[in-house]
Amino acid sequence: MTPPSKLKSYAFDAHSDKNILNFRDGNGRSLVEIFCRNGNLDGIRMMHLLGVDLKGPAGAESPLEMAIRWRYAPIVRFILSLKVYSHEELDELFGGTTNRALIAAVREFYPKALPSPARGWMSNFLIF
Repeated sequence: MTPPSKLKSYAFDAHSDKNILNFRDGNGRSLVEIFCRNGNLDGIRMMHLLGVDLKGPAGAESPLEMAIRWRYAPIVRFILSLKVYSHEELDELFGGTTNRALIAAVREFYPKALPSPARGWMSNFLIF
C-alpha cells in the first residue's frame, strides 16, 4: 500500500502517472478525451481549472479537434475562449472553411483569424 505522503505528492505532480489527471481508461483515453467525446463541458472546465493543458500535446489530436470531430459546439467555444491558439494554428486547422457557424465562433474570440481560402480539414466536421 502506498503511504499517504506519497499519495499526496502524486496528487500535485502533474507528470506522475498516478495523478488522476493522467488517468487512462482501458482503451487508453484520457479524461479530457472522454469528456470531449461525451460532450461534458463541466468536465472540460474542471480540467482547465485543475491546470490541464487544453491545447494538448504536440502531434496528438487536441481537445479542440476532438470537440469539433464529435460536434460539441459548447466545448469548441469554451476552448476557443481560452485563447491558447495562435492565429497561424487556427488558420491551419480552419483556414478557408465555408462553415459560417464555425467562422463566427472562431472570429468571436480571434477577430483577425481565418483570412485565407479553404484548406483546413476540420472545416467539414462542425455543425452548430
